[in-house]
Amino acid sequence: MQQRNRPIAKLIKWFVNREKGMVVDARSEIQRRFYALDWADQKKILMAFLSSGKSDRLWAYKQLSQHWDSSLFPKDKELWEAYREDGLVRPAIECFPKKYLQQHRDEFCNANYYAYCRRFVDDINFEIDKERITPKGYMMLMRHGKRPLSDDEAKTLLYKQIYLLCCLPPNIHLEYGYLCRGINIENEDFPTAMEFRNIYAMVKVLEEYEKIELSQSFYQWSGDAYVSFIQSEVYASLMKETVSLHRLFDKKIFLAKKMMYEAIPEEYIQDDDQWHISRYEKMPLSQFDSFRAYLAYYHLLDESDFLQEGADEKVQMASPKQIKEMIATNPAIATLIEKFGIDVEDNNDCPF
Repeated sequence: MQQRNRPIAKLIKWFVNREKGMVVDARSEIQRRFYALDWADQKKILMAFLSSGKSDRLWAYKQLSQHWDSSLFPKDKELWEAYREDGLVRPAIECFPKKYLQQHRDEFCNANYYAYCRRFVDDINFEIDKERITPKGYMMLMRHGKRPLSDDEAKTLLYKQIYLLCCLPPNIHLEYGYLCRGINIENEDFPTAMEFRNIYAMVKVLEEYEKIELSQSFYQWSGDAYVSFIQSEVYASLMKETVSLHRLFDKKIFLAKKMMYEAIPEEYIQDDDQWHISRYEKMPLSQFDSFRAYLAYYHLLDESDFLQEGADEKVQMASPKQIKEMIATNPAIATLIEKFGIDVEDNNDCPF
């Protein structure tokens, strides 16, 4: 039943009183109108949804940061202490009184350390633990708190973030998500470092800090990495492949990360780092299997490289027969293979 002509007070009453046959329509219409209502009605709605079931509470949590009022704190505090729901973590850190957050520091830091730091970074006595946050996150906090950032520290943060980006365990078919929004995949240009959203954000912060020389040296570094790739045999071979536009661009992104890794100054690569990969050939054993399969899929390593450190036997790719047996056992695999356009008969085309 359409409720678009009903007064909002009537809809709220139906929702709160669980009027038979009206709750679903009332909920939908309340949520549709919420952003256009005045604050008095919005507060009534938030209290009603916070007092309802989990799905309604989760919807209300999403509205808190933009529609917060101190009168909501007692109810939200009650819900936090009762359920510890993930959806309430961020709005709680952003909106709860600082005194309450400080009393439960460990709990909120463990839930979202970056958000907790952002809330308190304006306090000059608040110390940020670099070990618990990414280089990009640390730089953003320094900017948000208007804290000084030395040239050496800024450079270390930038290249450490590039290092982490390049060494993240690859995720097949999701490389596009690393880029800034609005990148046109029909453009055949190879993605540069500045087109990776985390790197772009950090360089813009450097420019806000007026670190012109550091920014210019980064642009030079990025350009050199770009040129080294488009002049490489790998790029020439890649451009000859007959694959879908999305698959081609995904490969370009992965290889852009590889080229950036090769160009990272040695002083920012640590052998004891948990993400360390020695020139894209070594990786912690916990991540090695997926990484090896990914490199094999994109033909970036020879068969002789598919060895775990200390292993005696080569890791074999699944044969067409084995893949068919997997399909027979789990039909969902057939759907994935069809979706990604993989040729089951071609060993080199299958990533597992």
